[in-house]
Amino acid sequence: MRVLSLLLVLCAAALPARAETVASVASPGGVLRVELDISDGRAGYRVFHRDRPVIATSRLGFHFQDAEQFLRNLTLQTQRTADFDETWEQPWGERRLVRNHYRELRARLVEGGRARRAFDVVFRVYDDGLGFRYEFPAQPSLREVRIAEELTEFDLAEPATAWWIPAGEWNRYEYLYHRTRLDEVGTAHTPLTLRTDSGLHLSLHEAALVDYASMWLRRVDGRRLRAQLAPSAQGWKVRRTAPFATPWRTLQVSPTAGGLVESSLILNLNEPNALGDVSWFTPHKYVGVWWSLHLDTESWGTGPRHGATTANVKRYIDFAAEHGFRGVLVEGWNTGWDGDWFANGWNFDFARPTPDYDLEALAAYARARGVHLIGHHETACAVSHYERQMGRAFALFARLGIDSIKTGYVCDAGQIERQDTPGGPVLREWHDGQWMARHHLRVVREAARHRIAVNAHEPIKDTGLRRTYPNWIAREGARGMEYNAWGNPPNPPEHEVNLVFTRLLAGPMDYTPGVVSLKGRHGQPFQTTLARQLAHYVTIYSPIQMVADLPEHYAARPDAFQFIKDVAVDWEQTRVLAGEVGDYVAIARQARGSDDWFLGAITDEHARTLTLPLRFLAPGRRYQAQIYRDGEGAHYRDNPFAFVRETREVGADDTLTLALAAGGGAAIRFTPVPAPPQVAAGRIERFVLPSRHLPPRTVDVWLPDGYPRHGPYAVLYMHDGQMLFDAATTWNRQEWRADETAAALIASGATRPFIIVGIHNGGVDRARDYFPQRPFASLPQAEQDALYAIRFGQDRLFSGPVRSDAYLKFLVEELKPHIEARYAVGRAREDTVVMGSSLGALVSLYALAEYPDVFGGAAALSTHWPGRVGDSPDNPVPAAFLRYFEQHLPAAGRHRLYFDHGTETLDASYADRQREVDRLLRAKGYTARDWLTRTFPGAEHSENAWAARLAVPLRFLLGR
Repeated sequence: MRVLSLLLVLCAAALPARAETVASVASPGGVLRVELDISDGRAGYRVFHRDRPVIATSRLGFHFQDAEQFLRNLTLQTQRTADFDETWEQPWGERRLVRNHYRELRARLVEGGRARRAFDVVFRVYDDGLGFRYEFPAQPSLREVRIAEELTEFDLAEPATAWWIPAGEWNRYEYLYHRTRLDEVGTAHTPLTLRTDSGLHLSLHEAALVDYASMWLRRVDGRRLRAQLAPSAQGWKVRRTAPFATPWRTLQVSPTAGGLVESSLILNLNEPNALGDVSWFTPHKYVGVWWSLHLDTESWGTGPRHGATTANVKRYIDFAAEHGFRGVLVEGWNTGWDGDWFANGWNFDFARPTPDYDLEALAAYARARGVHLIGHHETACAVSHYERQMGRAFALFARLGIDSIKTGYVCDAGQIERQDTPGGPVLREWHDGQWMARHHLRVVREAARHRIAVNAHEPIKDTGLRRTYPNWIAREGARGMEYNAWGNPPNPPEHEVNLVFTRLLAGPMDYTPGVVSLKGRHGQPFQTTLARQLAHYVTIYSPIQMVADLPEHYAARPDAFQFIKDVAVDWEQTRVLAGEVGDYVAIARQARGSDDWFLGAITDEHARTLTLPLRFLAPGRRYQAQIYRDGEGAHYRDNPFAFVRETREVGADDTLTLALAAGGGAAIRFTPVPAPPQVAAGRIERFVLPSRHLPPRTVDVWLPDGYPRHGPYAVLYMHDGQMLFDAATTWNRQEWRADETAAALIASGATRPFIIVGIHNGGVDRARDYFPQRPFASLPQAEQDALYAIRFGQDRLFSGPVRSDAYLKFLVEELKPHIEARYAVGRAREDTVVMGSSLGALVSLYALAEYPDVFGGAAALSTHWPGRVGDSPDNPVPAAFLRYFEQHLPAAGRHRLYFDHGTETLDASYADRQREVDRLLRAKGYTARDWLTRTFPGAEHSENAWAARLAVPLRFLLGR
């Protein structure tokens, strides 16, 4: 018996002391629970998801340099819990409103012995994850803290599959993701994504990385991961003075992969906006001198292939303005690129352009066209050299209206060049060490002083600091598009799917999508289809999205290019509709300030068919789905350009079935189809027509009572179609009363039967769509620039380059065939007339002059001959119109032309200009048979005035 008792005592002595749970906290909905325990004086924590272990007991603590480790002999001194619930608004983001709802546990752990050092461990527990950090209070025994290593652990409670990239290697974060068992992970960067064998999805990362080294994760045994801090040039990893807090160590938890993407945990664990009003940053798309450099058809350095020349950048500015892109990035613009810049960034001057790049003139040229240059500061890792110049460089950009920059840190990991005093020794730091964490915030804060936004490449990883500093708009921090130009291998089909569930959990990525040529350097093929390139604009989030390919490649793919022009970059909300890590994903996002939704779906190397419910759409509304998808037989290897663009009408109760090719995808824009206006006579049919030339347009077709009994009908095309039929739906509560007037004329026999096709205008694009393009192009450049500079409050007269030629192509090549295929109408010239008022009058005349074989007549009510706000004797615009119409109006006898004007408000300035036009028409042989000009005394420039006289032009154009 004594022997047995002795054996029991010995066995008990060999067992570890039982862990005592000293504190716990559960998430607001009870989904997650955290327990803090102390075992043999060592602190640990555990995490449960619906009472099932997720993280087994994992240790907390530190190794210090020149001080005893902070790990053992700990006791709980105090604890307290608190609830917190707020909803805050992002100035820009993947969702506008963010709920921040958690329960907090704050536990103070105190060390035994004489020193009595203490730290708080703070847990914030959400239903979809948690964050915890260490907070060091001010204390006599721990003033300056030199951390050699952080000992935080994550011991996974069950086997899992891991998606990860290596940390501590030469290429920073730019690796393809490994998919391995958890027990095969080495040392990994975060976010590290896991799927447990029971199907739970996890992501390990950190939030609010401020003045601290990045956390890597090193597997130490089994499924236990331990923090490893990025190195520094000194012996310690982190040097701080108490009081201070570490970054949050984060765990996101979701039953589905999509739940990780929809979580706002990382953002919520950051401090609120420290900058105040940041409305000076506008989410945008941009083009630029970039892809050609990676194709090696142009160069960063000066010489015959230099990309950043004045003439070449003007070409990109014109391209951006024509297609509505806000920004133009220019790399290689400043001195220092010649020679081996990769090895010597100390030659860069960030305020001196190369001799062939006129920075001042280009900034002015861009401003006149509503475009902004985007600055570029490549450091080649001579970071102290950059810091000494950046204030001067930002001031230069601010003066020139350059309000965003791309920074770069191209060098191998561990080769950041730090020089604390000019001429002093150069130390070598890591891209994600404490010194660089400080540097990036110095850049962001200095940029904010000048109202400049920062997009960092080769950066420190994203940890949600965009909440605190909303001018830190995007980063690279992963293997981007350029690897498709020259990478060996290029990015495989699963890569971007992996990014959604790994790198992008940290924050926005400037992936630079949209290369529709699908070819890299020397013709290296991409491993994606054309449709997939479009889907990246939705699946890979960034508030800035590059339109990365060359302009001539977009000209060759106008159907695909249309989606790139249309897609939004700032979002009201985001929904993950389906997805599995590394396999496929489908994401829907609602454009901020709009009822439009966009959907992107991509797959890996396997073809898939996804059936997606459309419950995210507003119930009870109908939407036009503009679908860009893989075509029959598409495959990333041998048929990447098989592509279909089509439309469907759908609602929230519908589902969409998308067949994704291997390496393929689909991109969709959902545009609400407004209810048609109410009319007093006849009926309205409304549709939204997509276009190769313009964004989709809403079109109202008025059909008279009895249609189609009296066909074929004549067709009247009217601009500003939203103003024609129902004053209850118009901005000024006025209408043309087109339905009442047309119905009465047809019923009385005063005109032949006709239908009205009302084309809604393009909103802010109205002037650029309606201003006749060839007369505009005939003006001197200075006069064109003056017109582009005209503003109405915050808006310009022209939102981009004049594009009325494209508008007329939409009318003639797309809308007219659509009408003729769908309705009982005549197709001859005499059956087709066009009408508008003000600028709409000008484009009606322009349509007749450019397409005399299409249109048999035109009515121009209150023609805006000045072409701008206000008229003067030296205004060159009317003369340009007169010269054009003198040369291009068709000969008399085969067309009908109607003009009129009132005598009040804007119309008061039209009489003299109209008399010049009348003289021209007489000289060209026009008579009362084919031309009528009327003056209406007392009439003003308004829909009410045009409605009062609408019968006059209708009788003239369409009378029997």
